[in-house]
Amino acid sequence: MTLVIIPARMGSTRLPGKPLLKIGDKTIIERCALQAEKAGFKPYVATDSQEIADHLGPIGVKTVMTGECASGTDRVAAAAEIIDPEGVHKHVINYQGDQPFLDPEWLKKFVAFREQSSANIVTAYCTLEYVQCFPEFRRMEADSHIGLYGFTRSALKWFSKMVPSEEEKAERLEQLRGPGNIFTWGVCKFLSMPIEINTQADLDRARSCLM
Repeated sequence: MTLVIIPARMGSTRLPGKPLLKIGDKTIIERCALQAEKAGFKPYVATDSQEIADHLGPIGVKTVMTGECASGTDRVAAAAEIIDPEGVHKHVINYQGDQPFLDPEWLKKFVAFREQSSANIVTAYCTLEYVQCFPEFRRMEADSHIGLYGFTRSALKWFSKMVPSEEEKAERLEQLRGPGNIFTWGVCKFLSMPIEINTQADLDRARSCLM
């Protein structure tokens, strides 16, 4: 069994209040939850914001209050312990709340990949020959990483107890927390790059796609 958890906070430095900003008639966080529901999951939104909880409650999205956390993954780990303290769910998906148009079919495939993989942690990437909607996104020769993570329950607990590395703090990327030989990683290839909302420019382009 697998938990799908979407971490969300209001204090984004690049786009303050991001989860509750609207694209069309829905907020970013509402769209993320809706995509997970379309994939057949009952997602939880993990947050330290009562404003986010008050917004999602009336539309039937479950929220878990976690307090302040060092990173999105730490928030997901805290929420998993609240939701399932007995550890019934063997896998946990960190579906980052900046991908409001993630294809539900690809989310289903990613969860299946997590459940079948022997790796401690799995993530996703795509080749930038397939950039969804935004041709102006940076093109690199290397493959592009997608903000999805799937943990075994034990790896998530272990990860959340580790002290953030200097590299993680400098880059603000929690996947840099431990040396590469601590966890085994699996990688799932997607055919397109989901739209990510990190800046006002990203938000403006996403809004223009709905016109």
